[in-house]
Amino acid sequence: MPSINDAGTVELIAGLFCSNGRNKEKALLDAEYRPSYARSKGMKLYENERLIAAIARIDAKMQAKSEYTKEKAHELLVDHRERCIIAKDRTNELGSIKEDNTIFGLHKIDKEPALVINQNLISDVERKAILAKELSLLEAIDAEPLAIDGG
Repeated sequence: MPSINDAGTVELIAGLFCSNGRNKEKALLDAEYRPSYARSKGMKLYENERLIAAIARIDAKMQAKSEYTKEKAHELLVDHRERCIIAKDRTNELGSIKEDNTIFGLHKIDKEPALVINQNLISDVERKAILAKELSLLEAIDAEPLAIDGG
């Protein structure tokens, strides 16, 4: 089994993770970890500082190449969400909220109902701003009558 103490393994896992759609388990399986380990104990590898740094380096390199950053994606998704609110297109609006949450590391883990904030991706100030914006958008959605309510 590969060792997280090996610099080559760290770079391999980081590269696989960043290239496969950020699927943690698949990256570990592709790095030749046992399936049982990849599904359970392997998830703790993503808390390793060296692996976090390797992923951040790859992300920074990709952002520099593409000039497409998480912040740019967030701006585009906020604009899209606002257009969906005006058009009363709730399906695409909720889809853009989900996509935005995924980009910034706000997501559900397995069946846990709580949001998990990955502190390595965004600062507390950014996190609070994102959550405040999401809350205001959700309140705006909630304030509109549903078609089934006669609205």
